[in-house]
Amino acid sequence: LKEEVVKYVVFLVVSITILGCVSAPSGETSRFSLDSNMNDSISLIDEYTSVCWTIPASISNDDISTRKTREGDKIVFTIGRDNSDIPFMPFARIILLPSPQPVTVSIEEGSVSMAEPWDVDLKLKKWLAGDKSC
Repeated sequence: LKEEVVKYVVFLVVSITILGCVSAPSGETSRFSLDSNMNDSISLIDEYTSVCWTIPASISNDDISTRKTREGDKIVFTIGRDNSDIPFMPFARIILLPSPQPVTVSIEEGSVSMAEPWDVDLKLKKWLAGDKSC
């Protein structure tokens, strides 16, 4: 049993080292207006997160997925690492704030170490401008 625990701990340490550390979003990092109504804005962000932030696991990375929820009158898209062995680890939130057209988009992005920045806001702005690459 002790040997199994040691193997598991070593596996976790190596995995964390390889994958890098992700911190949850802790505040707004970007804000902009989207010149569409709320329903169209939800559809646009839903399409963006489905295409750009649904990534299956590979040998060195966990799944990346997006969860869409309603928080009061806001629609929140939470992007995070998703793995069956650990809880969902959010690293970014895209929040649609209810308002008449234009809709306000708030981005909250956590920090990443040992990896490229996620740049959720920059990628979203490119997407909305017509560049559908992620």
